[in-house]
Amino acid sequence: MKTWSRVTVAAVAAAAALFVVFAAVGQQPPDASPEEAPPPAAGWRWESYGGVDVQVPDEWGHGTTGTPPCLPSIEPDTPYVGRPGAVESIGCMGPSVPELADRSAYLWFDSSAKPGVHTHDGGWVEETRLVAGVPLTVFSDDATERTRILNSARRAATDGEAGCPTEHPVLTGPDARPTPAPGGLPEAGEVRSATLCRYALTDVLRPRTSPVLSRTVLSADEARAVVAAVTAAPQGEGPNQPESCIPEVAYGDEVLLLLVRDSARTHEVFVRYSGCDGHGMDDGTTHRRLTPDALTLLLSGSHRPTALNGIVADVLREAGR
Repeated sequence: MKTWSRVTVAAVAAAAALFVVFAAVGQQPPDASPEEAPPPAAGWRWESYGGVDVQVPDEWGHGTTGTPPCLPSIEPDTPYVGRPGAVESIGCMGPSVPELADRSAYLWFDSSAKPGVHTHDGGWVEETRLVAGVPLTVFSDDATERTRILNSARRAATDGEAGCPTEHPVLTGPDARPTPAPGGLPEAGEVRSATLCRYALTDVLRPRTSPVLSRTVLSADEARAVVAAVTAAPQGEGPNQPESCIPEVAYGDEVLLLLVRDSARTHEVFVRYSGCDGHGMDDGTTHRRLTPDALTLLLSGSHRPTALNGIVADVLREAGR
């Protein structure tokens, strides 16, 4: 019995030590339960990818993880959040980071860097941590800001108002439709809030830990503007151009789920836009065409698509994007 007790105490101590190690580097233990993200600090916002939430300053823009250091001009001049996407396949000679005058701070989701800290000239530091299976790299010359970003990282919730479910009918194929609500979407004035969930449909884009590419919780005013734009769209489908691609890729690599909440229930809208066929917005009752007004609100910020078929890109160009 004494031996068993000593083993038990040792195991508890080891588990506690493991938790302390994770806490010290701003990570959750791998088996930590996801929790709904609290409101971000003033002047900061949540970014989500692959089952991980991270806070960044509000003024940070959006770019692409893995941008070659010799091509800094393709990324924002200001700090940005990068997600995996199409980048130039080019071998850069020289330093592993851009020249000092060309640098912008960034958070890269799913970077190829190994966990650790790498120092560069001019006080710039690249730090990578593994959080819930997702490598997070922050490159910055502000140590306090870098630490604050990485320490905020947490497993993303998969339910509740701030959550995006990791399993959902929208992921099952182009014939899936939302469960219709009586009367369809509510009037914009009845909307309380909404959540946008962007998902990967194929292994080309899918993060290793979750199909969620990005998530945004909209305020009441933002949600009402989105619902007004969706319901103002003409009924029907498209624009489509099925002859421009082979059937295997006709429905694209990603899809958007809009969750709209009023006082009675949560309504769903499936937004398909990334292939060459099956485009439109579907609330389970009504199919609507993609419009410049709707796409400008739906496919902005962290939800900017990885790639678009030309016919949908033309719709966005109509809105001046």
